[in-house]
Amino acid sequence: METKEIKRKLEEFNSDLVDLKNKLQIESKVLRVNELDGITSSADFWSSSNTKEILEEQKNLRNIVNKFSDVNDSVSLMIEMCDLELSESDYESILNDIKV
Repeated sequence: METKEIKRKLEEFNSDLVDLKNKLQIESKVLRVNELDGITSSADFWSSSNTKEILEEQKNLRNIVNKFSDVNDSVSLMIEMCDLELSESDYESILNDIKV
């Protein structure tokens, strides 16, 4: 597979990630994680009755945001790699990473 084809597939995937970001409402999840971070850092947090629920929500949201971010960062890095002059083994490594 040629570099142009690899890059085209990665860019298509990147476009799909933008759609997924919107459907998963990643930006609002990031805002909620930040809000929960503020709540959990307050002095009276540990004495509240809903500590467990807040920590669970924070953990779940952070997990979704981090997983999305990891995939997004990997695709961006692979697109950048395609812009470089790479060897055939490097291209095959990219293909294995994206499982084309």
